Amino acid sequence: MQRLQFSLSIAAVVVLAIFLACFVVPGTASTEEPGPADAPGLADEPGPAKERVRERAKVRDKETAKEKDPNQELIIACNKGSLSQVKTLLNNNADPNAKDKDNRTALMWAINKGNIEIIKLLVDKGADISVGDKDGMTALILASFKGLKPAVAFLMEKGADPNQKTQHEQTALMWAAHKGHVEVVKLLLDKGADVSMKDKSGQTAMTVADAKPKIKQLLVQHGAKEEPSEEASEEETPPAKPTPRKKSGAKRGADTSGAPADAGEPSGAPDAKEGPAAE
Repeated sequence: MQRLQFSLSIAAVVVLAIFLACFVVPGTASTEEPGPADAPGLADEPGPAKERVRERAKVRDKETAKEKDPNQELIIACNKGSLSQVKTLLNNNADPNAKDKDNRTALMWAINKGNIEIIKLLVDKGADISVGDKDGMTALILASFKGLKPAVAFLMEKGADPNQKTQHEQTALMWAAHKGHVEVVKLLLDKGADVSMKDKSGQTAMTVADAKPKIKQLLVQHGAKEEPSEEASEEETPPAKPTPRKKSGAKRGADTSGAPADAGEPSGAPDAKEGPAAE
């Protein structure tokens, strides 16, 4: 009997040991639920979720690269007039011929700011002085419009053509004459600017230099024909017989002289208010 009881006790112990081995021993027992640190990352999940994470990462990389585009940074630095920043960017492989969305070059933005040191640096680093923007405006035409004599002189020393035209066939001389920049007009004429050239509307430097006697005198000295005064025209030419015509919206005797072709600034001229920094 004692042996039987002992055998049963041993059997019970063995059964208990097997039970514990099956349900408790595997792994480390823990009563804590897995927290965020134990949760699998979204990038590790297969399928669409993983692809979305990768696409977002690519977009962030592109945006970061765009923000640090050295060519765009160069245009911004030229518009600000920061010589040190321009030097740093050019030394780090920024393109001296960098353009904005309207094909205005870094050189044009430097001219717009009026910084002759940056202008010289860009040209010395290979900036193209003959290239035009979307409307054909060149660095020389813009410098002449703004009356920047040092820039005009430097650009022509480097080979800029004083007779290059915009898409409206406007020249540097026309804009300098219209804006009243006497010294720039003189410089352009001395370098071979043609006084007889006409824009698309048929105007010359002489016709757009309205009420600017000094400039008209310079133009005449270089071969421009003086316009007959209204009084002389009336004496020499008899009035034509009036003919019936439809009523026009234009006022009689309205002044059609002034800026070449499109009145105002050269089309596409950089404006500090619309500078690349604000885009």
